[in-house]
Amino acid sequence: MAVPEFPVALIVLVIAITSLVAFYRIKPIKT
Repeated sequence: MAVPEFPVALIVLVIAITSLVAFYRIKPIKT
């Protein structure tokens, strides 16, 4: 899928985590 480089995967992971955190902060889901 993407270039097999650890830095790239790390950046993608950080972006995903930050986006999830921002989403939950903006719209908290109560289950």
